[in-house]
Amino acid sequence: MMGIIGRAAAAAALARTLAGHPLLQAGIVLAPLALSPRFRAAARDAALEGAWRAGVAARQVVDRMAPRG
Repeated sequence: MMGIIGRAAAAAALARTLAGHPLLQAGIVLAPLALSPRFRAAARDAALEGAWRAGVAARQVVDRMAPRG
């Protein structure tokens, strides 16, 4: 059985792994160059979408690790 601490650690490890993704790293590098409002909005939407997908992936991993029954 995995406790809440273990689940949080698994989610944090997954988030850290996803943070090293090359596209995310490129977005971080380009963030200061985002001068136009349209580009900033697109970057914000992409970051939020990536965070959402990371959360979905973390929930799937945690759900698989949770005991059944």
